[in-house]
Amino acid sequence: MARAQLTIEFMFAIAVIMLIFIILLGFVHDKKVDLREKESYVNKRAECLRISDLLSSVFAAGPGAKANFNTNYLITILNNSLMMVEEISNISLQENKIAVLASEAGETTLGFFNQMTTELNPNWYRTCFSDITWSCPGWISDNIAWDLQDLMENISDYNTIYLEDSHIRFDAQIGGQLYTDILSDWVSQGNALILAEHTMCREDSSSYPSTSYRCNPPGSNGDVWDIFGESLHQRGGSYGNDITVVKEENGFNLEIGEKYDFEEDSYVSETANTTVIARYDDNSQPAILYWEHGNGRIYYFADFQVEIQQSQYTSVLVNIIKSAYSLITPVEESEILCSFYAKSPYYQLTGDLAIENIDYEVILTNGTMS
Repeated sequence: MARAQLTIEFMFAIAVIMLIFIILLGFVHDKKVDLREKESYVNKRAECLRISDLLSSVFAAGPGAKANFNTNYLITILNNSLMMVEEISNISLQENKIAVLASEAGETTLGFFNQMTTELNPNWYRTCFSDITWSCPGWISDNIAWDLQDLMENISDYNTIYLEDSHIRFDAQIGGQLYTDILSDWVSQGNALILAEHTMCREDSSSYPSTSYRCNPPGSNGDVWDIFGESLHQRGGSYGNDITVVKEENGFNLEIGEKYDFEEDSYVSETANTTVIARYDDNSQPAILYWEHGNGRIYYFADFQVEIQQSQYTSVLVNIIKSAYSLITPVEESEILCSFYAKSPYYQLTGDLAIENIDYEVILTNGTMS
């Protein structure tokens, strides 16, 4: 019996030792994971600071300054003062999720189409009107097959949509749901919508077919439309509507004091929910702004045509289309943010990279330069 008791006590002791060993093993494992995470953070932080110093120094050195570097991380320049570093292994690559609507009402230019296609390669849609040409300019008809209804049907395929002079009918619907409600629900789910110039059809007192860019909604609203939680005031004009940038924000690539001459002077009423980027000089109404809508964000540009510096302004639009979604996506724990001092548009690059100061703007490209 003494031998049996000794055997039980021995087995109990072995079990206790094994339990202690398992606890210690788990503790050591957690410590190793913690150390790896801390090491990863330190490495990404150091890389972020290294590259931000390079960007700042090339910018400070003036036009013509250059630098080459290599990184094994994905570098995202969010615009002008903020950058993000993340490990490639943590990235889930996504297919193109940008949709752009070209309009004959503005009209959308071939130059904009070419620049957008080269830089972002979005999916293109078009809107044509029976009281303009109905067939759209030749380059639009030749290059774009899908229309606004197709976009509404395929809206879930995208996380960023740019509508240029869309002139949406107040009663346009699909499956019993208004286009404006479809867009509103889509943005609320955490997506980015960029509006330029006349989002809604132009109100007039006559009767117009559903294929017109003009409309006569029930009850006169003075061409003021309550959409996406804000009031859109649609107006006409013929240049001479000067605007001035009053706030610098990531993604816009605009500097305080920068000026443009808009062809028309539409605006969205300023509220506690809106962030104003630029104002009209004559009445201080917002010309460029954005606001949060549910879990997403809406950007509004009162015009996409300016009298001078059109190529520069087009690049502003391209840049916000490129970066809009990333600006509303929460930063993951695996991502590191840091600031730098330079003017630079949105980029997302990795590997061998070259930095060059061109006219006081820092440009990044894959590869090296001498």
